[in-house]
Amino acid sequence: MPVPPSTWFWPDISTTEQAQRVSRRGFYAFIVIGLVTLFGAPPQSLLLGAAFLLIALGIRMGHATAAAAGMLIAAGPLAMLFLNRGPHWLTFLFSGVIQCILVAYFPFLSFRAIRRGERLRDEAGERRATSIVPGLLLWIPVSLLVLAYFVFVAPNLYLIQEDAPARGLLSGDLVLLTPSSEPLPKEETAARTVLAGRARRIVWSFEATSEDIKTARFGTLDMYRRARWPRILAPVSELQTR
Repeated sequence: MPVPPSTWFWPDISTTEQAQRVSRRGFYAFIVIGLVTLFGAPPQSLLLGAAFLLIALGIRMGHATAAAAGMLIAAGPLAMLFLNRGPHWLTFLFSGVIQCILVAYFPFLSFRAIRRGERLRDEAGERRATSIVPGLLLWIPVSLLVLAYFVFVAPNLYLIQEDAPARGLLSGDLVLLTPSSEPLPKEETAARTVLAGRARRIVWSFEATSEDIKTARFGTLDMYRRARWPRILAPVSELQTR
């Protein structure tokens, strides 16, 4: 007989075996999401992909705190939208909410199932380990690191389109900007000059011409294949003195 949709989306976890089976959904989902994310654009893909895979391991170990951390990670892009509202943030709000729900659904299922399994073992008088310590030492810090990235780092990343010799910057440098509330000049060249002046650290760098960047004529693999490894994570102040 086919499984009713309500049972699939809200599965029965009446027994320990059912709870264990349902808890694995978050593990499998985060393994897939993590591997797919690793093929995205760096450096965000590396951070998120590693976080998803690490949280998947915690869920597989039966740690409820890892599943809770997975839900926090899923909320990262949504937190960025709300706390760093650009001129068109409402345009991305709907898709951001849908993405958050889809990603958070699986760790939520795992959290619910793991906690249910813990209660069943407690009722049966079985001894069990707690996930509070690994949660405080690893899973929650990982989720907070990802949230911090979306709130403080991601909104301040800028891809240099043209060489800025005065600052030692090259086209293809992805830089972290010093936050500023000052409005940018309306003229494009002047705005790029101001942004280059606010650059404080290169977080990724790859060989690309100005035309490549303006026309988005590069892919994710190009960002790895053409990476300028010595420039990655270099402070801009050091580049100016070379």
